[in-house]
Amino acid sequence: AAISSVEFTLRPLVLTGVGYRAAIIRIDDHTAVVVESRRGLGVDWRLGDHAGILVYTVDTSVGQHQGPLRLQIPEGRSRERIYGQGWPDALLRRGDSVTVEGLTIELVQSGEYDRVRISN
Repeated sequence: AAISSVEFTLRPLVLTGVGYRAAIIRIDDHTAVVVESRRGLGVDWRLGDHAGILVYTVDTSVGQHQGPLRLQIPEGRSRERIYGQGWPDALLRRGDSVTVEGLTIELVQSGEYDRVRISN
């Protein structure tokens, strides 16, 4: 039986220390959903004060140049590039959720770490 809901904690990708940096949920043989914790530090400095989780799908059956990665953006947000150089408004902030492949991914808490809930 499939789990109905699970929660876990992610540590921002750019910070050192212990903790998971990303969650990868396998959907089928060639599709996965990836959840990463991001902060406006290090390589992500362009995010500035923006913090939250990034959710995207990976489809390994799609060629490298045809876009195997697809950002999952909360409803009502723009896919236009913002944040200076070119990030869509894709970070989930506390209380935001996206539904992809039948899974709802929600950012429950955000601070030094991000608390993520996935339910179906």
